[in-house]
Amino acid sequence: MRQSSDDVFYLMHDGTVDRTTSGRGRIGWLTAAQIDQLDAGSWLGDPFAGERVPRLDEYLKWIKGQARVYIDAKVADPQPLIDMVRELEMADQVFFWFGNDKKERLFRRLPPISA
Repeated sequence: MRQSSDDVFYLMHDGTVDRTTSGRGRIGWLTAAQIDQLDAGSWLGDPFAGERVPRLDEYLKWIKGQARVYIDAKVADPQPLIDMVRELEMADQVFFWFGNDKKERLFRRLPPISA
């Protein structure tokens, strides 16, 4: 999961859009408007051409109540993620991973996600 330069969360493993989209550059340097214009499916074949880079909020709305979600948030600001999960009422369905002690400590100092 990565954030655009204007803080929109996307389901993207790589730090750049180069490998899996029609674009170039670090996802954190691109705006959501720029990312939303990218073709994220053609590299898989013609049937997938024109697929967008999925936004986290859209995915969570789609998956809500169907499965638990693991969010690898190594490079994300924890507070907006927590706010999104609270707003969607998915506190019991989401598990976060931050990948470093500093971000995890920050996360643990925030009010409980189910509050």
